[in-house]
Amino acid sequence: GLVRLSMAHYNNLEDVRKNKLAKIQLDEDPRQTGIKISWQGEVKTFDSYKIPLQYLIYNKYNGRIGTLVSSHETQYSELDPENKNDANQIENFLWESKKDRNNATLSSIASEGQKLHGIVTIDGKIIDGNRRAMLLNKITSNPDKYPTTTHGNCEYFEAIILDSPGTEKELLKLETFYQMGQDEKLDYNPIEKYLKCKTLKQNDFSNNNISKLMNEKEPQILKWLETMEHMDSYLKHLGYDGVYTMLEKREDQFLTLHTSIKQWKAGNGQADWNPEEIDVNLLKLISFDYIRANTEGKKFRAIGLNSKSGYFSNEEVWKGFKNSHLEKIKKISEEEPTPDQARENEPSASLAVVFKSRDEDWKEKTESLRKEFLGVADDKIQNIRLSSEPLKLLEKSFESISKVDESNPSFS
Repeated sequence: GLVRLSMAHYNNLEDVRKNKLAKIQLDEDPRQTGIKISWQGEVKTFDSYKIPLQYLIYNKYNGRIGTLVSSHETQYSELDPENKNDANQIENFLWESKKDRNNATLSSIASEGQKLHGIVTIDGKIIDGNRRAMLLNKITSNPDKYPTTTHGNCEYFEAIILDSPGTEKELLKLETFYQMGQDEKLDYNPIEKYLKCKTLKQNDFSNNNISKLMNEKEPQILKWLETMEHMDSYLKHLGYDGVYTMLEKREDQFLTLHTSIKQWKAGNGQADWNPEEIDVNLLKLISFDYIRANTEGKKFRAIGLNSKSGYFSNEEVWKGFKNSHLEKIKKISEEEPTPDQARENEPSASLAVVFKSRDEDWKEKTESLRKEFLGVADDKIQNIRLSSEPLKLLEKSFESISKVDESNPSFS
């Protein structure tokens, strides 16, 4: 494992940063003055200063990389921005989170310098501007790649220095507003907003407060929180707890599932039968398998759709679909290696790589069955829709029968 510095040394580093930032405010001229921000319950005015990069540390809970940090810490150990190796890992997450955008911003900063100030605590923790600081560090650590003048200009990070340490909750409030409450939030991994909502809720923020911090309507925040519960349930069901990277490219399916489950549990479904809670829970578990397979949106919606076109809305269709799934796909799931066994087979790989490989194997083994079950259910739904049009139904049946190859050995 990594060799950790002593707690005394950590405190010393913190004091060094704190003293340096205090000295900068006393001895240096501010870069900008009169900058207003909301801090500790009131609007305060601050100045920004040029701070040498070596006196700053990253905020690992940056809203851009929450899923990556959580997934990493689930497998290894807690990341410590004070530790150089851990700081490098955080830099890598920040870079990979939006590589194309980072490349463009890197070129801009290298030629024109930092344009937008950041925010740091009195002991040098970056609250806003982690990505910009990472790019500045990248430039300064590659002196041969960039001109000397550029290299020198990029050794500093311009930022507001807060006037008090602040509580964890106050810092979380500030970083959420500046990380995810601004226009640039569109640049974030979609799953990050769900994780940020969950974190805020765990820190006793009300839905109303979260909505203000993230610049969203309160009903949207409630929807994200409820959807996050399904996401956590999905990860737990598969044995992937805390590995939030396994949710990537599945946001739409989870939003669809959230809507379906909420309607059915509220008794608002348009079913031709009376599904009980146990039936709705089974719908959720079967839906998890189709989320795992990353089933295309329209096909996935049909499973729990709250209308006459939905499988779950039709008792006969649902029971056939459910029974086929439990008989064949569930059996394949029970026979696959457990997450722990998969980890033992690839001990040096990251959990995300191990679990994605496990999912791909499962997806390949169940693909033909999933296609078959979805196809059969779709045909049944179509037949139900055509029940009031007997001629069309007869024509469809005749067309199917006419395609039978009587010479095929399977016919007999």
